[in-house]
Amino acid sequence: MPNPQKLIKIDTENLIFMWQRHSSGFLSQYLTRGFFNPLTNPQQIFTRFLISNYIDQLNPKASFLREEKLLKKITDFYLRNLNIFGEYSLVWWQGILQLTNLLKSLRLNATIKKPKILDVGCGAGNYYQGFVQAGLANFINFTGIDIAEKNIKIARAKFLDTSFQVGNIYNLDFADSTFDIVLVTHVLEHLNPQLLQTAVNELIRVTRDLLIINFFFEKDVSEHNIQPVAKYHWNCLSRTKLKEMFGNTVSISIKDVYEPFLDHKISFTNSQGYHMEYSTWTIKK
Repeated sequence: MPNPQKLIKIDTENLIFMWQRHSSGFLSQYLTRGFFNPLTNPQQIFTRFLISNYIDQLNPKASFLREEKLLKKITDFYLRNLNIFGEYSLVWWQGILQLTNLLKSLRLNATIKKPKILDVGCGAGNYYQGFVQAGLANFINFTGIDIAEKNIKIARAKFLDTSFQVGNIYNLDFADSTFDIVLVTHVLEHLNPQLLQTAVNELIRVTRDLLIINFFFEKDVSEHNIQPVAKYHWNCLSRTKLKEMFGNTVSISIKDVYEPFLDHKISFTNSQGYHMEYSTWTIKK
């Protein structure tokens, strides 16, 4: 293997170029259109579910999930009658989601112990925007990092009281076990495969308890399928190889069917002709 630091320098420069080339308008909307549509992008909803459950465990006397029970009943009714309501009625469901979290905010106010969350590859605040709209942002201490300075400038302008900073997954500028939860969404497939282990090691190092990774192309195959695209990658990552990278000191749970909204795996070809298959790994230290 070539000099690791030289590889990191080259891949960092390439990743910065691939994101900085986009307009601010594109970056500010990336991954946010239809963000609360659980039929097309269920990973954000599932991530919110994981974080909500974590907050509930962190605050056993607060009944943090009380409003979620109401939301579940409404969701079950909505799904049973989807053929009547139609997918356009998701706007109504999203409104109910926001209302239940507003009620939660009013009920609990500032009494909740908040987990520290790091979003690695946060873009222009893509997932955080969803947390704000759903009311979850009130209950977390959030830090977002991204390799592209343009993304961070956009995020800081949109969310004035939130910590966003330029950062590199290969060298996270935080002490060991700094964050209760570390979140990574659609990042690892873009990396130089020779540096995947470095990135994984850094993610594990700064995680105190829970690491959530949303993949856009990870499959139960024996080897990685390496696909260079321009100056970065669009790899299909091997589930087997990824598990080896994480080792035996963590427990891994994999979600690739996002019930109750979907009863099948998400598998499609995007507008650029690249294949995508969604899955979420929950890694407990």
